Amino acid sequence: GGARVPPPWVDTEAIRPLDRATSLLAEQLGLRGRHVVLCAGNMGLSQDTDSLLAAAAMLRQRQDVHFLVIGHGARWQQMADFQATHGLTNLTVLPSQPPRALPAALALAQIAVVSIGAGYEGLLLPSRTCYHMAAGAALLGICSPDSDLCAAIEDAGCGTTVPPGQPDRVAAAIEWLLADPVRLAACQANARRAAVSRYSRRQVTQAFVEMLGELGCAVHRPGQRSPRFRISRD
Repeated sequence: GGARVPPPWVDTEAIRPLDRATSLLAEQLGLRGRHVVLCAGNMGLSQDTDSLLAAAAMLRQRQDVHFLVIGHGARWQQMADFQATHGLTNLTVLPSQPPRALPAALALAQIAVVSIGAGYEGLLLPSRTCYHMAAGAALLGICSPDSDLCAAIEDAGCGTTVPPGQPDRVAAAIEWLLADPVRLAACQANARRAAVSRYSRRQVTQAFVEMLGELGCAVHRPGQRSPRFRISRD
């Protein structure tokens, strides 16, 4: 036997690629014309945020690259303090935004960073992975080669991965993705394609229904009459 777990899902109609060149949010944040490397969501203890911050410091001379952090969590303040302490003008750290701002914020990213720190690789696939895919960002995974995150990125062909604790390789991976616009665009298109075909609400729901069927569970489908139950009065 063994456990089967359905993947996370995303509303691919609400979260989708948007034109970065006309983004009002990009204009408000001063990001027009820059390559945005986004880290969004819960900055929890299971993440390797240190490598991302160090990579931002390594790439501070590149005026065309900007790191954007939007979120909350145990490591968020550390990231904000790092930006202030090191005076990084290529790094913006913002708190979580209202849900209505999510589609525009995610669509800013040309590269989205998802990380899993050492020791957490067998425990989770961050749900932000499929959200970034839906928004059409190339993915940079900071994760172990045997993690579900690494497998998801490799299977989709939507980016690259580096092991935790190696910020120099994180910086190099960002530059590698940006060095070839054709390759970057292919990763972004593959990300969106994977979101629609694997992680959309429709696809994940169908997979869950099939999983229940394999377990012998009766599944009520729309349009079907619900089963009736008799209550014994004995």
